[in-house]
Amino acid sequence: MLLTKVEVLAQLEKRRAAIAASPWGADRSRKEAIQRTLDALDHPHSYYVTLSASEREQVRAQWSSLAAQIGVRIVKHRRKPRSAPTLPPGVLAFFGDADCIPHFPRATDDYARGMCPMSWHQAKMRRSVELNPPHQLYWLLFDCDHGDPMRWKTAGLPEPSFITINPQNNHHHVVYRLKAPVCRSRHGRARPLAFLRAVQEGLRLALSADPCYVGMLTKNPLHPAWRIVRPTEMPCYSLADLAATVTLQCARTSRALPARMQPPVNLAEVGIGSRNRALFDAIRHWARRNHDNLACTLDYAERCNAQLSQPLGANEVRGIATSIERYMTDPSRINDTDKAFRARQADRGKLGGRPETTLSSQPWVAAGVCRSTWYRWQQSENARKPPSPRKIGRPSTTKDLQPRLAAGISRATWYRQQKAATTTDDA
Repeated sequence: MLLTKVEVLAQLEKRRAAIAASPWGADRSRKEAIQRTLDALDHPHSYYVTLSASEREQVRAQWSSLAAQIGVRIVKHRRKPRSAPTLPPGVLAFFGDADCIPHFPRATDDYARGMCPMSWHQAKMRRSVELNPPHQLYWLLFDCDHGDPMRWKTAGLPEPSFITINPQNNHHHVVYRLKAPVCRSRHGRARPLAFLRAVQEGLRLALSADPCYVGMLTKNPLHPAWRIVRPTEMPCYSLADLAATVTLQCARTSRALPARMQPPVNLAEVGIGSRNRALFDAIRHWARRNHDNLACTLDYAERCNAQLSQPLGANEVRGIATSIERYMTDPSRINDTDKAFRARQADRGKLGGRPETTLSSQPWVAAGVCRSTWYRWQQSENARKPPSPRKIGRPSTTKDLQPRLAAGISRATWYRQQKAATTTDDA
């Protein structure tokens, strides 16, 4: 969530006052703080983009005077802007800005052959392309497997920036562009990312989009294979604008439940939007149970696909089966430590595991008290019992075993006296 102009100015003034009041002079941390602030004022992806040009100049003058006051030398970093003319004219004409797309996006014509980064001169001729830069998210992408490209209108959502439609079955990708990007690198803040995930989940539910779509590649709007629906001027939205039109939802977790906790799935009842995930789960569970028969993974995948009400394409089924088979047969996946751990766990399992909890194994139930009270009773009874003699280890230190304590001398003195007495007896 972006800060407002008042919050940005308040934070800047608070930081400036703290640096000016610091008693440590022009130390390294203060120099770096002033340098970072002055560099961020000119950065297009910082929080200071909410300030106007005159306000940024005023802030820059205040921090420059602070640097001169404490004796900090400011280095002007010349940031090389992204060169828009290096991109093809058609790309700039469609997207309108070189900063909102990656310089070398991943692109492909066939998912079975994989994807690789390339220039836009090559990527514009691929069917699928990556739109978001590596560390910034400008585009919200949704994969809709239903044939209603106007679902956004009936759901009361704002008009998408553009929609790419497959003319053969009307499956489409809905794309929204953000006014200000969200940082998704390790330097990104947790609250904007959580707000972004909530808005994405609300839009996905309203559009009935695929919940398993990761949003890396999308249908290339510059490729002639797709039909494009877009307004004359591409609209841009803030996360607050999109959040006002949907019911915010907690984003789904990517961590799957354990196999014993997953309910059985009837593939015949799986609808559009969940077919890939349901098919993947069915095949991977089968592959774990039939590790010695992985050559039949594709046959089992085809049989599972035939149970779907609307089966997936042959290429998608083959890709899912191949990825699972490749993972299960990867020799680097299971090392010697994992094999030893599995063997050890298997031996423990053969012993029967934890015994069944019954009334006879819960004496506190028979006594009519809670478990903690019963154990306190046992502890108090054990405290009243005489200590049992130790069978191993160093004996307990008592006064009888240490005659030096009875004589009131140190251990070394007692041993010297014993040695002298032994020498006198021998003489």
